[in-house]
Formats: sequence, structure tokens, C-alpha cells
Amino acid sequence: MKLILCKRTYLSANCLYAWVVWLAIGCTPNRPANQAHRIVEVQITPAPVKQLYKRDYFTLQKTTRVLLNLTTNRTQANGTYLIEKIRQKCHYKLKISDSFSTYKQTSSIALELEEKGEYPTQGFKLAVGSHKVVIEAGDNEGLYYGIQLFINLIERKNGKWLVPQTIISDYPVHPFRGLWLNLSDTTRLPKNLESLLLTNRINHIINPIPLPGLPHIKQHKATSFWKAYCDTSTSIQQFYTHLPTRDTLVFNLSFDQLHPDSLAILGEAMWSQPQAKNLPKLLERLQDKH
Repeated sequence: MKLILCKRTYLSANCLYAWVVWLAIGCTPNRPANQAHRIVEVQITPAPVKQLYKRDYFTLQKTTRVLLNLTTNRTQANGTYLIEKIRQKCHYKLKISDSFSTYKQTSSIALELEEKGEYPTQGFKLAVGSHKVVIEAGDNEGLYYGIQLFINLIERKNGKWLVPQTIISDYPVHPFRGLWLNLSDTTRLPKNLESLLLTNRINHIINPIPLPGLPHIKQHKATSFWKAYCDTSTSIQQFYTHLPTRDTLVFNLSFDQLHPDSLAILGEAMWSQPQAKNLPKLLERLQDKH
């Protein structure tokens, strides 16, 4: 079996053991040639911290259940968001079940929040098995990004909605990822700006003067992290001088760069932090988008 691993951190002994167990379970000796399944290598942007693939797929069905902890109700908004996205893409209206129910589900997607500090801010793990998908995070922001990735992995093949079996762990280098716009009015802003920002994991807009409409762009219902607000700093440099944390990355973007290609490049850079030697290439790519 072939394993594909992409990571930004060192390989620990525990991780190595987990992958060996995964390999042992996933290998089936003497499989007939007509039953063989190749490993599907999916390119994910930005590249996740860790990524592992196994043979075969998870099949999304009309009877697939979304499992939530209905006792605390903390994942309800993200569960509703997941159901709506699947309805839009696959035309299936899935139902919610309690994750602690004793009834055994044959096909399910579980959303789980862990409060033990196992995940960095906005970090998540997506584990896709043959009959169950688990999206786990330490906060609702991370859970949202895990859902977003899962939706992107769903594809139509041979009349079925399939997702490659995989384990993906990821988290941002900079929890605060923003755009410094410096706009005098909002009339020329793209109507789908909020969607573009959410898609590319950009979670803040900063403008040095109050703009009618800009502070009122609605936040995503499943999360409370996406914000648009006014900062009275006269420049992006001054904005940085009074930040309480270094976990912040803001790009000064012109109006002409507010389109999908540029935002995709910036979103990738802010999430995974390109090396210093790659920054000139990033700027060159941005210039090419004009």
C-alpha cells in the first residue's frame, strides 16, 4: 500500500505507530485484480500539516446521518451548515441524530468538539472511513474549516457521491488573517466578498475609516470569528504597532486585487505561511493576476 504524507512538522513516534496500524488494517492480501482500488491522491490547497490516504471511498447516501452532541448543542449551527452545503451540492437532505444514541448508524458524519487542548486555535482533524466520517476540532472555527474541506472532497463518480478515505490534520499559522482595504466607499466591493473570504479562510477585514455597510457584513452563523470593522490607524504599519499578539498577518490589498485568484493566493499564504524565499514569488503571482 502506498502512503502519501504532507506535513510541516516533524514525524513523532506516536504518529508513525498510528500509520503502521492504518497500513496493517487497510491492506488486503491477494485481492483479485478486478477488485483492486488505487489510492486517490487529492491535491489540497493550502497543503495540510498532515495528510494520509487509504484505498476506497466513503459513500454519501440519502440515509447518512449527521451526528451531534445534542446535550450541549454547541455544534448545532455547524451541523445545520453542513446539512445545507450537502443539500446544495448533492441534493440530499440529511437528518441529525444524537451522537450518544445507542442506535448504530450504518453511514454517518460526526461533528465533535474536544476541549482538552489537543488542537491549536482553528485547527481540525478530518477522518474519512468506509462508513463514518469524523470532523473533530477544539473550537467551532476549526470545525467549520473541517466541514469546508469535507464538502470540497465530495465528488460524483459512477452515479454515487464519494469521498476518498483519508485522515487530514491542519491548523493555521496565523489565527488572525486579514485584509487592509483602505477604501473610501463600499459601492465597488464584490457582492460575493463574504463568500470569497470564507472560502479562502480569510477572517478579518480592516479599514481605517468607517464605511456604511462594511461593519455590517453579516457574520457566518456557524462561527463568530469572521469580522469586518474600522481601525483608526492611518496606515497598516501603525495598525501593527498596537496589536496585542504576533499571531496576526494582514495584507494591504488594492481594490483591483479583490478577485478570486488573488484572494486564493493570499488565503494560502496567510494560512500556511510561505517561507521567506517564496514571498517574492507570491508577489510576482499577485502582479500576474492584474
